[in-house]
Order: sequence, then C-alpha cells, then structure tokens
Amino acid sequence: DPSHQRRQPQRRQGGGDAAAVAGTTVVPMDEDDDDEEEAPESLWDRLERFFEKTGVEPARVVVVSLPYELAVLFIIFVNAVVLSLDHRDADADITNVVSTTSYVCNWIFIADVIFKIVGLGPSFCTDGSNWF
Repeated sequence: DPSHQRRQPQRRQGGGDAAAVAGTTVVPMDEDDDDEEEAPESLWDRLERFFEKTGVEPARVVVVSLPYELAVLFIIFVNAVVLSLDHRDADADITNVVSTTSYVCNWIFIADVIFKIVGLGPSFCTDGSNWF
C-alpha cells in the first residue's frame, strides 16, 4: 500500500557502533497521495470518537436512554395485554399466541437484564426499577 511510510535509521558521521544511531526519520514512499480525497468519516468512527471524548461507555448510554426505556416499557405493556387474553376456555390459536409472545418477551427481558448489568455495572442493584 503506497500510503505506508518507511522508517530509516539516521546515522552520525564518524561512528560505527550502536550509539551511532541517533533516531529515525520518516520517509514517504509515494508523494502522490496528497491528491487523493479522504473518505468521509463513518458513523461508527464518529461514535467511537464521542465515547473517547466523554469517557462514557456505549452500553451505559444505551440502557439509560429514553428510547430504550420506552421500548422496554412498551414490551412490558404488550406482554401484560397478551397474558390477559389467556383464560380457561381460550381458543387454541389464542393459547398459541399467548405462549409464543410470552416466550419472546421473556427472552427480551433476559437480554434487558444482561444489557443493564453490563451498562450500569454495580449501580444496577441500586436502581429501584430493577428491584422487582
């Protein structure tokens, strides 16, 4: 790749031992690279730079965000409504929908707990909404 640069030792006059190497200089292999346009910064690079500046871990930012909290509350609501449809004389189709929805919601709740433990760390236990 022509954009790589080669390092060459810089030697002093008069000495032939290891102490003669004073440092290194960077010599570009190809000087035509200045004409090329740089690719636009990707979204991932911008996010990475943001997290480096703020010092906040991405998982924490996600689990404390309003959209994430609203999504979890919506899933809790949907799960409660679907579970209320189950009764003794329920149709087989309703029973199937209830059991499938309950299964999916349980896995979503397990993933939510894992995300919150990773994102919040020890403060996961001190958040009142995680106590039940």
